[in-house]
Amino acid sequence: MIGYQIRLESKASQNTVILFCTVGILLRRLLSDPEARNMTHIIVDEVHERDRLTDFLLIILRHLVRINKDIRIVLMSATLNADKFAKYFNEKGVSCPRVDIPGMAHKVDVVPLEDVLTITGYKPRLVGRGVVRDPHYLKLWTDYYESKATTKIPFSDIVTIANLEGASVAEVLKPDFELITRLVTYIVTYKPVGAILIFLPGWGEISKCVDKLNLCECVSRRPDRFKILPLHSAVAPHMQREIFKNPPRGVWKIVVSTNIAETSITIDDVLYVIDSGLAKEKAYDSHTKMSSLTSRFIAKAQARQRQGRAGRVRAGTCYRLFSMARYHNMADYQTPEMLRTPLEELVLQVKLLRLDERVQDDIKTKSKNSRIAAFLTLAIEPPNKSMIGSAIDLLRGVGALSDADLSGNYHLTPLGAVLANMPCDPRIAKMLVYSANLGCLSPVISIAASISYRNPFVMCLPFERERARKAKLSLADGSQSDGIAMANAYSSWVKANQSGNGWNFCKKHFLSPSSLRMIRSIRGQLFRFLKDAGVVDRACASPEDRKANFNSADYNLIRALVGVGAYPNVAVGLASKNGKIGLETRDGMNSLKIHPSSANMGIMRGLKWGKSKKSTQQEKGPPPPFACLAFFEILRSTDVFLHTTSVVSPLSLLLLGGSLSPLKANGQKEKSDDDGVAEGNGYYVARQRKKRREKDSKAIGLQVDEFLRWSCSPGC
Repeated sequence: MIGYQIRLESKASQNTVILFCTVGILLRRLLSDPEARNMTHIIVDEVHERDRLTDFLLIILRHLVRINKDIRIVLMSATLNADKFAKYFNEKGVSCPRVDIPGMAHKVDVVPLEDVLTITGYKPRLVGRGVVRDPHYLKLWTDYYESKATTKIPFSDIVTIANLEGASVAEVLKPDFELITRLVTYIVTYKPVGAILIFLPGWGEISKCVDKLNLCECVSRRPDRFKILPLHSAVAPHMQREIFKNPPRGVWKIVVSTNIAETSITIDDVLYVIDSGLAKEKAYDSHTKMSSLTSRFIAKAQARQRQGRAGRVRAGTCYRLFSMARYHNMADYQTPEMLRTPLEELVLQVKLLRLDERVQDDIKTKSKNSRIAAFLTLAIEPPNKSMIGSAIDLLRGVGALSDADLSGNYHLTPLGAVLANMPCDPRIAKMLVYSANLGCLSPVISIAASISYRNPFVMCLPFERERARKAKLSLADGSQSDGIAMANAYSSWVKANQSGNGWNFCKKHFLSPSSLRMIRSIRGQLFRFLKDAGVVDRACASPEDRKANFNSADYNLIRALVGVGAYPNVAVGLASKNGKIGLETRDGMNSLKIHPSSANMGIMRGLKWGKSKKSTQQEKGPPPPFACLAFFEILRSTDVFLHTTSVVSPLSLLLLGGSLSPLKANGQKEKSDDDGVAEGNGYYVARQRKKRREKDSKAIGLQVDEFLRWSCSPGC
């Protein structure tokens, strides 16, 4: 009677009347039942998190309640902006009542930064004799304490707080680890024994905090009384399981975590929460095509969620390392994911579900902005037009969308129909289609599953990093590809499992067994989708079938297909004025670094490109160590890092990557009679390549595209 369905598992039957499922599963059900005639109620929980699929679903649900008068929609959350959602649905005769249900959590005392500084006696080092680092910031805080605060505090304390919180106004936001260790010392000295949960933004901060805590006096004096555990989504599963175990009597359990502990998991024995007020947030810039992963102050809703972690089983305390003034100035809710992430998958879903046609009554504009853009502007907080346009341009380049017709509408191509049905990024899906046709399905499907789910390599503490790096290099097998390292990790793990040595293999190579098991399941799911689409021969029984893997040992071909999945995310090695080789993207973005976790991290270390004596141009000397470097993500954190990199050849990008346009030196597109290869900054092909060869390569590339369209057409 009651069942559930998630991405790779289903426990439901024809007799199921209540189904728990993910938003993605519900969207797929609406594909076959667009008016939800087989449903009576749809309950959406945790809508305050505002992930992109939930906001996308809300557009559909708002239209659904107008065409299906029998359906009932319930939106739930403990920290919901009820007025905003009610207003969104209260249109065209639809009534959206609200119900408030009081919580039953235990009392949690909140201790702000002002009181934390008092009880710990901590004086930040950056404060010296009344020096004010940011006068404007100080004024904001002074105005708050003089006009809005219920408790007045001395001006000297306002300066301390303003400097402590304002020290990073123009810098990377960082938690104060000395304050954290002082506060932990206070708690373990004066409070009853209980679990402590510390919220920090990311793995770097977690790793540093664990080191600081292990060195602080109260822990180093009696290490047997403390159990300090890091918690991060990429931490090894056996370490994650430790956080749920109750320690022996008299032992303090200290969990240092990211915001994964806000809602995803519950640690029942937590009595004390230390909230840094920071979280890592990914934001996408449609102009630079770059995501930034930076520490930002959380919203009030997140602060309340963190506070509630201390009141699960009995009364607790939440120590906030941000002031009442900071809390007063925080945003009420986090920025919706739809406003800060790429939209390619949502655009494909709009076309697959034909939503831009079904909700034409709601779409007021039918200009050349396209019906896709008009549909997405119906969101509760719509994305800007540049983000939508960027997604459409990328999908056109991939070959998933046709050019706009006279009415400004775009249509799915046969390839686009296949990509839209695949449960992964459209570029990754295209990579899979190519691999099925070129006979290297098994390694590429492992790469696709790893990128779609999670890197199987776990994060490790500083003293283990060198061993982890060597382990990854051994699995990369000299291929200069993180993708091939992932594929080899999976295939080697399968063999180790067959001999009963899977766990030891994972421990030796810093791999997560649970991630590898999930990757195995995702491989099976992707394989079934490829078979259903007719891309893989239906006679093939598994991704390892010989018919689909006659080229699976060819690293060059695999790297070429990785370039397909990454394109247009490609960088080249260029020499700077001092002779050092740097990285630069097709759009002219430079000052890039390969992420330290990459197997290619040392590829550019110590390399230089010499000058010609007759010219100041960097045309002579040894060539760079690679022609092109494909990457799946570019993230700005402490630096601008390229993640999941692979060395690829220029010719493979020219043939398989997508439509190429010549570029001017500033990265702008340039018209040319020889449209096909970009030379302006030396991209993708060596400057010495003949124009005739470029034209020949382009002609071959067009034939490859034509073959791909044919292979995805119905009945081929």
